[in-house]
Amino acid sequence: MPTHNVVSWTAMLQGFAMHGHGAETHGHFQWICEECIAVDAVTFVFLLSASSHAGLVDEGLLYFQSMASVYGVSATVQHSTCMVDLLGHASHLQRAEDLINTMSCELNAGVWMVLLGASRIHGDTELGECIAK
Repeated sequence: MPTHNVVSWTAMLQGFAMHGHGAETHGHFQWICEECIAVDAVTFVFLLSASSHAGLVDEGLLYFQSMASVYGVSATVQHSTCMVDLLGHASHLQRAEDLINTMSCELNAGVWMVLLGASRIHGDTELGECIAK
């Protein structure tokens, strides 16, 4: 491509995320920032998704916490769902539930379904029953 923008770079991040290449996703994100390309909400969805698929909990938390303060991107329900998925897969079920309970964005059933799936994977039937109710 003769010019690169947030759309082209986000598409690359999506490809890395879909194939579980978390380290490459994070590396390319750093390059995007070094090139002073303004990132957007979609960029962070794929960055957080890649963190989840690769099990990069600390990195995902760092990006989620810095979205608004560093990059000027407000968290949406999609970002929060990615974080619940990230924490749930890493068996941080209480932290995932706490995140849901403190979300400032409007919740949807998908967030709860992600936590329900994580509770099933990790055998937390008590949490699963609570979510189902």
